[in-house]
This record gives sequence, structure tokens and C-alpha cells, in this order.
Amino acid sequence: YGDVMPFTTKGVEVITGDMDPSTFEVTSKVEMGADFNKIRYGLCFGATENLSVQNSVIGTNEAEQDGSYTLRLNDIPYGEFFYRAYVTINDATFYGEVKSLEGNKVVTGELDEETMTVSAWVRFPSGYDNFTYGICYGTSSSPSYDRDKSVNGDRFDQENNFTATLTRLPFGKVYYRAYITIGQKVYYGETYSFEHKMIIGEPVD
Repeated sequence: YGDVMPFTTKGVEVITGDMDPSTFEVTSKVEMGADFNKIRYGLCFGATENLSVQNSVIGTNEAEQDGSYTLRLNDIPYGEFFYRAYVTINDATFYGEVKSLEGNKVVTGELDEETMTVSAWVRFPSGYDNFTYGICYGTSSSPSYDRDKSVNGDRFDQENNFTATLTRLPFGKVYYRAYITIGQKVYYGETYSFEHKMIIGEPVD
């Protein structure tokens, strides 16, 4: 026998990148100690930290020579969501660190009962052309912009705030909430309500 020499084998390490909050694009990296033929690089995401490939996933079969790969979320979740990189090698899946980010969000603001104007705030990624936003309202406890009355908001300010004035209000309890549509998907803010009372004047005769 010759001299005994030690060496260390390198396993699979998955590094979850930081997602760009404006484009929802993330570059992750996989380091492997060997070459494999059947590899799937991906990203899983969802509303809880306990993520796996059983959640929503996007992926690719290609990576750069250094093991890095870039993916972009197109179907943006609402509110805070979690994500992590993964790689599947010959049916065995390895995961990276779980990270979180704030997705699309709509915040319904206060109602000015004198002017019947509602303020609101939205957050969504830049680059979308096909979107609308405003306030929907009616007697339903969960008003929607396609089934109930809705009014478009004015132009965003620099911080994505807007206002909208409610018209032709029904009497009684009225529910309202802000919304934004991006493509075919609708995001809603919190629902609030107020009493729209009929005011009866004094008789003139």
C-alpha cells in the first residue's frame, strides 16, 4: 500500500438569489461536485415558508457555466410571499434558502364622506400596459369590479397613490374596496363599509 491521502467530495449546494422587487426576477446558483445529464433548475414560491416542488414552480433546463440561472415570476402573488431555489437531479431535489418578498398589493384607504372620495395605494411591477385600477362598491360584502359598480381612479402620483369618487350610491350599507387588474387577474384591497342614509327634508307646505 501507498500513503493514505484524504479528499473531500463536494455535494450539491443551492443558493437562492435576491429577487428584484421591480421586475420579480431572481438569479440563483447551483454548485455541484459532478456533472449530471438530467437536471432541472427551478424556483418554488407560495404563501408559506414550508416550500417544495409541490407548490407553484417555474424552471429551466439551462444554466450558465458557473451554475447560475435567472427566472422571472409573471404570475405575481398578492401580498407577502416566500420563494426558494431548487435543483432536481435524477429525481432527487435539493433546496436553497427560503426568502420572502412583497408581491402585488392593493391598500384601500379612507373615505371622505363629504365628497365621497376614496383614497387607495397599489403596488405592482413596472412594465405592464394592460391594467386598470379604481374602487368597486355596492351592497355586496365582497364587491367586485365586474359584478358591482366601479369607478376608475385618477392618475397615480409618484408613490402609486390614487383617488376615486363614488357616484350613484345605493342607500343603506355600502361596501367598497380598491382593485387593480393586471391582464386577466384582479387584486383587491381591504373591504370597508359605511351607511349611506337618505336625508328627508322638512316639508315646505
